[in-house]
Amino acid sequence: MTAATATTYLTLTDLDEVAAAAGSIDSAAAEPEFRRVIEEWTDRQAVSNLLWHPELLPDDLAVPALIRALSGGDSYLRLAAAVGTRHLSDSLDEDSPEVHELVAGLLATVGAESGLVARQAAVSLHGLIPADQARSAFARLTHPDPETFRALIAALADLFGWDGLQFLLGDEDFATRETSVRIRDRLATADIGPHDLVPAVEYLPNLAEWPVSTATPAR
Repeated sequence: MTAATATTYLTLTDLDEVAAAAGSIDSAAAEPEFRRVIEEWTDRQAVSNLLWHPELLPDDLAVPALIRALSGGDSYLRLAAAVGTRHLSDSLDEDSPEVHELVAGLLATVGAESGLVARQAAVSLHGLIPADQARSAFARLTHPDPETFRALIAALADLFGWDGLQFLLGDEDFATRETSVRIRDRLATADIGPHDLVPAVEYLPNLAEWPVSTATPAR
């Protein structure tokens, strides 16, 4: 496969082509152009292409770019950042302040968005939530979307184990009785157990397919 150039990669509009090009590009050679795009933050297509694959960015830009997108008002960039986080998750230090900020951005996105964006942000929390941010994740379990709820439960069960999660649901120092009851009721109603937590695969839209409105508040 011929290696993609930075210019080509930044102008691609189809996510399948973006993914293919990400696997062939010389990211070191492309760094000056990629850095310019992130620093300017004006070309929505180019920025989103880099957020989908932040592993192409230099270390000093990758996580800050994801945090910036998650904290912004553009829901497509939030979606790209939420999914893109998973390309970095194996290399992230959960104890670093930067990762704490990234997790806070994902949790805020779950709270601010509905549907696809909230679900993908919740899925990306899996294996990433530090123990001291688990309380904030519990607070998002009131999200109305069932698949977002399922993804959050999966992330917390990964952190504490299924039995540990059940224990915490009875610990009033961790969650209020009202919150625990609501969560237990949702688990029972949805019939979710430790072997039912694999998230559904969803279609990820191209930028041209995204609604004109950039914000989709959940409630």
